[in-house]
Amino acid sequence: MIPGTDLAILKTEFSSSVLHDCLQKIESQADYNLLDVEGTMIIIKNVIPVYLSLSKNSQGLLVRIIARSFSILSQIVEFTQRNLQQNQKQKQVFKLVLKDVLYMEVPWFYNYIENVCGEKSVLLRRSVRALLFGSKLFNLLSEEVSILEYLSCLSVQWEYLINDFLKIRDNKQVLSILGDFLSAVLGLHRTYASDIILGELFFRSKQYFDCLLLILKNASLLEKDKIIRRAIFPYLELRINNDNTTDIQNIFKSLQIHDMSTAVLLQLKSLPMQMILLKISSHDTILSNVYSLLQILKEHADGDDEKQDTQVSQLTVFSLELLKGSPELGKISHSDLFLNMVTQRLNHSSSQYRERTMFIAKVITGQQLKFESSFEIRIPDLNIVESRVEIDFDSLKIPESSGRALSTKTNPIEASSLLEDVMLPNSDDEVSESEMDSDDETATVKSKRHIVFLKDLLKEYESGGEKESLPLFQQTVRLVRQKQYFQAEVEYYSYDLMMNVATLNNSFDEKDFEQWRINALVSIAVVVPQKIADMFTILFNSELSLQQRMAILSSIGMAARELRGIDDKNIVKPNYDFPTKKLPELKTRDSNSNLLVEEAGQYGKADDQFISNGRTKWRSKKLDTVAKPIKKLNHFRKFAALFFYPLAHGWLNGIDLGAHNKLFKTHYLTTLRIVYTCAYPVSNYESISALMQQIVVDAAAQGIDIE
Repeated sequence: MIPGTDLAILKTEFSSSVLHDCLQKIESQADYNLLDVEGTMIIIKNVIPVYLSLSKNSQGLLVRIIARSFSILSQIVEFTQRNLQQNQKQKQVFKLVLKDVLYMEVPWFYNYIENVCGEKSVLLRRSVRALLFGSKLFNLLSEEVSILEYLSCLSVQWEYLINDFLKIRDNKQVLSILGDFLSAVLGLHRTYASDIILGELFFRSKQYFDCLLLILKNASLLEKDKIIRRAIFPYLELRINNDNTTDIQNIFKSLQIHDMSTAVLLQLKSLPMQMILLKISSHDTILSNVYSLLQILKEHADGDDEKQDTQVSQLTVFSLELLKGSPELGKISHSDLFLNMVTQRLNHSSSQYRERTMFIAKVITGQQLKFESSFEIRIPDLNIVESRVEIDFDSLKIPESSGRALSTKTNPIEASSLLEDVMLPNSDDEVSESEMDSDDETATVKSKRHIVFLKDLLKEYESGGEKESLPLFQQTVRLVRQKQYFQAEVEYYSYDLMMNVATLNNSFDEKDFEQWRINALVSIAVVVPQKIADMFTILFNSELSLQQRMAILSSIGMAARELRGIDDKNIVKPNYDFPTKKLPELKTRDSNSNLLVEEAGQYGKADDQFISNGRTKWRSKKLDTVAKPIKKLNHFRKFAALFFYPLAHGWLNGIDLGAHNKLFKTHYLTTLRIVYTCAYPVSNYESISALMQQIVVDAAAQGIDIE
């Protein structure tokens, strides 16, 4: 109990005035943490259940008390989760109280930080992190509060903290834990957390950005690295364009981001981001990166990933340009690494690989190597104004998608925003109308809207309400496959898209629901196969129905086949042209070209008739042969281990789905065999085969059909 406050009276019948007086006495105390466990339980068991019948003043007092004491809040959450599962009416009252605290316009986050700053126990700080940012509170309120609303409430609390900057500037105890809390809130939702916490708060203006710098300065190296690499880098990578490279460089300099390793650089998809990070690195770091990049080029001398090889080559050339005039270039040109790299890559069957190799060799040798070729590795111009040191935070904003064409003033380097608008069913895209038919015309018309960004598609999934899922699946297939050459955006939203697609239920008994769910998951897995680990996380760690698990397994198998170059008719692969081909001037130019071709053809026919008159025409039969089909590349080899080993270890760790166990294991084994078959040839195929044999023997022992 709090001294001078007799809460025991609330155990019996009490009037509203008595309750109000007790709450006033508690609120008048300087430290609510003096309220012991018994006093807290009296409030939980005797006061909160009658919350709806209290006056507005008494309700406000109770909410303010909870907003001042983290121990009371945590006890309420714990009590609600453990004791009110069977009493839904009372549970709703407790959740209403928690919602009122969440939405209350008082700095309760700062109050809770003060509560734990005086404590030496690390466990209490972890409790705050787990409750507020570890989704414990959100999971309890998720039926009433969306993740967007929850993050917005947290953003308001961080804003209170920043606006009271003077309070925390010299408070080392507070600053020491803010980095941990910021890392946690940014990890609460991979997509929306960065947009709301970074985009709408810390990257709003210089005042807020300075607070971010202060938090990172006092954060541990581990938390700082998490915030930068897992949140700031992906956030900026989606927003970089020709007009804001100066601002992004200044952000990196302010954050003291420099001397990034090659491994970190290659995790980024945006070449301009990689170039900026290299540009602000020290001479020694650039030199180290050159050796690392040459090693990568050597190791993948017989590779078939054209996109990766091109980007690594561009990074190598840019790094060499930064070292121009350095005596170190002479040492590189005579090194065994360089000579072996050139020798091995010149044996590649692709002329593009060989051309890139010789261009890099000419740059390293200072153009002393004589090799006649017009081929050139082009590096984009960063357009950085070194004299400008201020940051224009407005340049980081992405325009909202609409039915109108995007402004051409901004020329995105990651040009995903230049793709044509994607429509819901009944459009004239490559997917046939028969495939996209919907039984409910009104639902189709209602959902037919322009969506350009995956962010907006994700909002459609998470907007709640009763709506058909089939149009969303179809739209996911179209939009994700349309952005297959601009992976940064797809990779950024991939986990949340996979989670939403995998966990949706067929509430309206829609036709072909599971087929389109599988198509949507396959499209994501094929476009960003490096994120397949997230699909396994969903499969093994989420509460899913049997049908949902079967769909995920089918998607993994189908994605492996497509990456291997095998065509499945059940998987929709729409092809899209760039919208620039639809511009009036290009249409006019194309029509004029066609007209000239037709005219030339007519003249050609006349000439042929004139020439052939009285003469013998010789024509090679090779001109009449049908062109050989293009051999599809094996894109699966690079990701075979990422697909196979999680599946294999999942089996070996044990699977138990009760009555459906045999059915699920049969499907699981089928998927595993598909992945195993697609993996050949891969460098560690022998170890994969040994593990597969072990699983087959185990399956046979369990009575699972292995034929």
